[in-house]
Amino acid sequence: MNLSELKESIDKKDMYSLIVNFAKEFKESFINFDKISLPEEIEIKGKIRRLSSVQNIIIVGMGGSAIGGDIVLSYLYKKIRKPVFLVRNLVLPGFVDESTLLVGVSYSGNTDETLLAFIEGIKRGVYPVIITSDGLLQKMANKIRVPVFDLPEGRPPRTSTAYMLSALLHILEKSDTVTLDRREILSSISSLSKVLEEYASLSDETLPVQVARKIKGTVPLIYAYKPYTPIGYRFKTQLNENAKYHAFFGELPEVDHNEIMGWEGKLYGKYLPVFLLGKYGERDVKMIIDYWENLLKGENIEYIKIEGAGENLLSDMLYLLVTCDMISYVLALLESRDPTPVGIITKLKEYLLNNTSLRQRVLSEINTL
Repeated sequence: MNLSELKESIDKKDMYSLIVNFAKEFKESFINFDKISLPEEIEIKGKIRRLSSVQNIIIVGMGGSAIGGDIVLSYLYKKIRKPVFLVRNLVLPGFVDESTLLVGVSYSGNTDETLLAFIEGIKRGVYPVIITSDGLLQKMANKIRVPVFDLPEGRPPRTSTAYMLSALLHILEKSDTVTLDRREILSSISSLSKVLEEYASLSDETLPVQVARKIKGTVPLIYAYKPYTPIGYRFKTQLNENAKYHAFFGELPEVDHNEIMGWEGKLYGKYLPVFLLGKYGERDVKMIIDYWENLLKGENIEYIKIEGAGENLLSDMLYLLVTCDMISYVLALLESRDPTPVGIITKLKEYLLNNTSLRQRVLSEINTL
């Protein structure tokens, strides 16, 4: 069967549409979320939290609900005027207090780690903002009346990245953390639409199909460097979740100080280095890539380079993001795996719900607000 036929027989919940509509969803949500305001004052249990008092921002989330924070921070790294941190944990840093704007991100609204961290922040007096589609986080938002950026329901969290990017961009601007270049953002989205239109054909001539065929049967070792590290990490997780496929990620130049030595030893698997090469990285890092290429060629090890094609940093990052997303989708088809379900993760969540006290702690803490 060709890929279009495989799509019809394997992709039962239409992951395909969620990938190819990324640009459309990004544009619509970016425009719509601009209308949501952050009030100067929020009162919770008699305590006033002021937006003008915010000196630092914490984004708390897990898994697919956290990747948007990684991408936004990499894109705005040189532009942000206040410290911004991403927390993938149920414990907040010690400095979090009344000067912190805390963004709770959970697609389902039922991520216990995010809920517990968010509640702890409320107790410490943070200025709270929520990004969710439903669940306990939505109920908490209704109870304590805090700003909410609503996500569409009924889809895997990892497919809501466009909405999360839009929400976080606006939150950072409305908190006077950054000034957005709207023309650049909308231009990047427009360019992305053309890329996705090409990829939607699932033609053998498209880059995602060609790369997916090369990856099949190997263990991909993905390497990227700032500001593209979140895209590399997302690529790894998309291969894991969509294709049900082992993949590993390393950040350059950190791997120059450890992982690179593995190529001197005996290889116990069919490893395939995959380099994400953006157009806007530091020159010195690109020289390091040249060294890696010479090293791998000397060892007769095949590798792949996926190069950016954007007219600015955001466009370049988005190009690599959707390219890697589509590679993971095509690989899922080649592996005869439905890209949407994540059975083991679902079972793990059920196990934790039934065998740990996290949910009981969450419900107990919500009642105190």
